[in-house]
Amino acid sequence: GQTLYVAGFGSSKVGVYSTSQLENNTFTPGANDLRLTGLGACPGGSCGPTGLVLDEVNTSLYVLTRFDNGISVVSTGTGMEVAHLPLHNPEPASVVDGRRFNYDARFTSSHGDSACASCHIFSDFDSLAWDLGDPDGNILNNPGPFAVGPFGSPPAVYTNFHPMKGPMTTQSLRGMANHGSMHWRGDRTGGNDQGSSQPDSGTFNEDLAFKKFNVAFPGLLGRSAQLAAAEMQAYTDFILENTYPPNPIRNLDNSLTADEQAGHDFFLGPISDSLQDCDGCHRLLPNANASFGVTKPGFFGTDGRQSFENETQHFKVPHLRNLYQKVGMFGMSAVPFLNSGSNGFTGDQVRGFGFLHDGGVDTLFRFHNATVFNQSGINPTGIPAGAPGNPLRRQIEQFMFAFDSNLAPIVGQQITRTSSNGVTVDPRITLLEQRADAGECDLIVKGRVSGEDRGLLYSGGGEFVTDRADDPPLTDATVRGLSNTTGQELTFTCVPPGSGPRLGLDRDGDGFGDADEIDHGSDPANAASTPSGVPQICDSTTSFVFRRATLRDSRGTLSLLAKDVPITTYTQEPVSVVLADGGGTIFGGIVPGASILPKGSGFKFQAATGSTGITSVTVRENRSLPGHFKVTLRTKGAWPVGSANETELTTDVTLNVGGQCFHGNATKVRP
Repeated sequence: GQTLYVAGFGSSKVGVYSTSQLENNTFTPGANDLRLTGLGACPGGSCGPTGLVLDEVNTSLYVLTRFDNGISVVSTGTGMEVAHLPLHNPEPASVVDGRRFNYDARFTSSHGDSACASCHIFSDFDSLAWDLGDPDGNILNNPGPFAVGPFGSPPAVYTNFHPMKGPMTTQSLRGMANHGSMHWRGDRTGGNDQGSSQPDSGTFNEDLAFKKFNVAFPGLLGRSAQLAAAEMQAYTDFILENTYPPNPIRNLDNSLTADEQAGHDFFLGPISDSLQDCDGCHRLLPNANASFGVTKPGFFGTDGRQSFENETQHFKVPHLRNLYQKVGMFGMSAVPFLNSGSNGFTGDQVRGFGFLHDGGVDTLFRFHNATVFNQSGINPTGIPAGAPGNPLRRQIEQFMFAFDSNLAPIVGQQITRTSSNGVTVDPRITLLEQRADAGECDLIVKGRVSGEDRGLLYSGGGEFVTDRADDPPLTDATVRGLSNTTGQELTFTCVPPGSGPRLGLDRDGDGFGDADEIDHGSDPANAASTPSGVPQICDSTTSFVFRRATLRDSRGTLSLLAKDVPITTYTQEPVSVVLADGGGTIFGGIVPGASILPKGSGFKFQAATGSTGITSVTVRENRSLPGHFKVTLRTKGAWPVGSANETELTTDVTLNVGGQCFHGNATKVRP
């Protein structure tokens, strides 16, 4: 090609270069750049271009703009932006509104060429160390709390945060929620603003801690001023949504190898440094603070406390989720606090920095050669010194490379079943279902069935629900069997827990299945466009034993009584029911929430005399068991005679209360 187009994410420009000038080194940087504003639609005039598609025939360049999730159309003939089209964006406002403050170099720096993401690349790190001490700064109080220490005797050891902190490697901005104060030392902290207690006060308040970084916009990026309070809050909300991907080393079934298990057992086992075991500081509690309702529970190597580590400063205990990313430095000089050995030059390196705050230790294996871990009279259960301890050091290393993380290893795994590869891929599909049953992911299925784009969600117990609310649940065998027809390939994907209903069934999150919306003429990519008279899809499905679910086929009647339904609260959500047997759907109907009116201590819908379909609904909370409700529902003339012609064991009933579904068998089916 003669022309190269390059997306400039942080500058909101598209670079345009002559390939011959690039080859001859005669190009002028920026001479032909195209500046994008989304024709005024992009926030602050910055679009964040990322992807490019060139249509040479029509002299058009299509640019994906990430700050607003749109498409800008650029004329390659005039170099002008001629159109801007918004795309459906399922992301919450907290993510959309705050993203640009991480990447927008024009807005956040003095020269328009730097942003937080220049070093924290895509909210991660650059594998470099920086000395960002401030000689004009002040010593800041370290509020703790401490796992070990504090031991302060300046200038030998500083308990408090000295402004000249020395070189520190760039840390990731991922996974900071529920992990307390920030920076290697924890000097970005809310602990000096309020008392500290889990889950989110003082030192453990990540919102307060991250907003302390506002000084970096003028201090590091040269911006004329800090971000406004609302802007910094938007940035904080965005960054605390960032999380780590699944650990790529750990087995997909979340099990450990024999060596990893041995390392795990030592990590959570004997005292290793004469004071406590590894977990004493590096806490591993995957569900920590879940009882408080935090959105991202778990401690993965730290609970946010400080520690004395025999250095001149106190440090925050670091998390351990990304150690596998830091492999690449091999060889280092001998130092007194590490067992000697293998200190020679080892050749070219992958990285110039390794482990610890300054990247000074080349490998985890060498880190576990720290003399503090050596078995001794004061540390009888430590690691045997020298060669005898090397097998254990390797086992601890292997476990730490496979360390637990926020998302299970199965998340993101995907496989497609076709008419010819079932024998090969079925074991992997079974594994995806097993991990979904364990709560590690939501399993969705996408593909074309009978000429339609369809979505399914695994609801557990070997069953799937579809993006058409009236469809009965499908068995695992039935779903796999659909792909045995050529052209009906199905792709199974384990997605993060909680995201399955939207990704699998309801892309715009309006409560209605994608297929139902297409059937009834509404837009499945527009939450403001919804179908009428259609049941909502199931956001969750729970197996349930109905007190009474009696069908009388000749009259088309259902008498349903569900006691102690766990729906937590009821605020006039719609109520629907689907009846199905081996012959397919018998009946599906819905009562809008606005029609289920408060009455006495509950809610009631009563259809007009002579109505067919659902004729009555009541919802009433059990006063002696808060959060549990009695639900009754009756129908009349709801289906043609002969539709309900099977037994109770093969007749399914699904009660849907505002997207919470309860699925069980009929209790009686009468002619």
